[in-house]
Amino acid sequence: MVIRLKHQDHENLQIQSHHHGGSRPVRQLRPYRCDLIEHISDSTAVVYMPQATRLPAEYVFQRNAQYAEMIYGASYGGPHTPKSDISVRFSIDPGKTGNFNDEFFTQYPIMPDGSFELERQEAVIAAGQVATAPLNIKVHLDKLEGVGGYLLPVTVTSGVKMNEQLRTTYFLVKALYDANPFDMMDRTNWAVADKSSEETSGEGANNGRAIHMLDADPATFWTTQWKAAKPGLPIMSPSI
Repeated sequence: MVIRLKHQDHENLQIQSHHHGGSRPVRQLRPYRCDLIEHISDSTAVVYMPQATRLPAEYVFQRNAQYAEMIYGASYGGPHTPKSDISVRFSIDPGKTGNFNDEFFTQYPIMPDGSFELERQEAVIAAGQVATAPLNIKVHLDKLEGVGGYLLPVTVTSGVKMNEQLRTTYFLVKALYDANPFDMMDRTNWAVADKSSEETSGEGANNGRAIHMLDADPATFWTTQWKAAKPGLPIMSPSI
């Protein structure tokens, strides 16, 4: 007796037995579908901010623009998509600025009031979806002073399990000038009173010397001696 498998339709398999008297169906089988993640519990799922994977999330803008935008949002990570809506809330956490500076030995101030706007503080990860809609932080560049960077810690909260390592995004905002906006000080009567060292030959005939720190020429510079000796940290005392 010979047994063979035969597709009867898309759902069933039919086993037929062949013998001298002909063939007749013996039994029908339904194919088994194996989903490798179907058995995994949703207890492993977490909500997080994808922007927090960049530490910090740095943005550089030109100050001649009136404003700029940064994207934020929340995502859901797990073996399945959520079965129901997940509400999330975004907030600014000023205290985390100090934590960041302590950890990375920086001194960034928090963005001042009035220099930014969150599009929304509340959002939803809809059932069957894995993220909120993209949201924008509007940055008012004219409200930022100086040339350094500013930190904006944005934290997401929700009633579900969170990824604590990716719960806060540290946006680092830098606004640059197209040209130096500050007036140059008059150095007519300035002179070099003292210096720790200078490079008199390694940088060419018209560079490397201490006097080039005061000549208002961006193409020249002062550097400590390096060709024939390696002194300590640079020190110069101008006479004003």
